[in-house]
Amino acid sequence: MNRPIKIREVEILEIRLWVEDVHMQDRPDFILWLEMDIRIAAQKLSLKIPIPIEAEVGGIANALEDLDAFAERGHYPLHLPMLIIAKEGFDERVSEMKRISAYFKMKQIPVRLLKY
Repeated sequence: MNRPIKIREVEILEIRLWVEDVHMQDRPDFILWLEMDIRIAAQKLSLKIPIPIEAEVGGIANALEDLDAFAERGHYPLHLPMLIIAKEGFDERVSEMKRISAYFKMKQIPVRLLKY
């Protein structure tokens, strides 16, 4: 993006998408990473979201095992920001690993729609 996009008090500074091919060593077959930097209250916050992609001839029913492995192993964790409003001062903690729940809405498409 060339310029930040402002939505009320939040600026979207940058959005990045990239694909990681993990099919030789892990499940699911690919991870589509969505990364975004935003600014709110003069603070830059970053988030990174893994979107699992599975190539499965049998469709959704056969991909559920791969989704379970993705969730259980936790090899591709979400990176979510948290903004703390305090009485005064600035502080930062790099990371805290927490287990959180997520809903997965699976979408199936035929392979013929993909360009090689």
